[in-house]
Amino acid sequence: MSTALIVVLIVVVLLLLAVGVLLMRARRQRAAQQARVEARARRAEGDRHLEAAGHERTQAEEEQRHADREHAEAERARAEADRLAEVAERRSQSAQERAQSADQRRTAAAEAESTAHRHTERAEELDPSDRTQGERDADVPGEGAARDTSDADDDSPGSRRA
Repeated sequence: MSTALIVVLIVVVLLLLAVGVLLMRARRQRAAQQARVEARARRAEGDRHLEAAGHERTQAEEEQRHADREHAEAERARAEADRLAEVAERRSQSAQERAQSADQRRTAAAEAESTAHRHTERAEELDPSDRTQGERDADVPGEGAARDTSDADDDSPGSRRA
């Protein structure tokens, strides 16, 4: 019996070892399955993060393009404003030059008129007989320019001679 008992004990130990091996294999398979599930979950989470990052990158690129367009538009507007300012400055300078030229012509004309008036006065002082009838009439109060010296027919009462 002792041999039979040893054989039974060996069989029981072998059975226990076989059950232990099977349990260990099942536990490893469950752990591997759990690891696969967790890996899939991490992969899905990574995909979501990647997709969100892609959307953020796309949105950032769109915002960059929009900012670039706005910057270019601002540059065009600034260039146009500079051009308009230059045109306005040229026009202002031209107007100022015309005003100065007109003022110089006006001053020259006034000086010429003053000089002509002085020459006329000197000429009258030297020879009063050279004066025209109209100039002599202008010196008489009440007559002057109202008196007509022309021979043309005029129906006005001041132009008739008695």
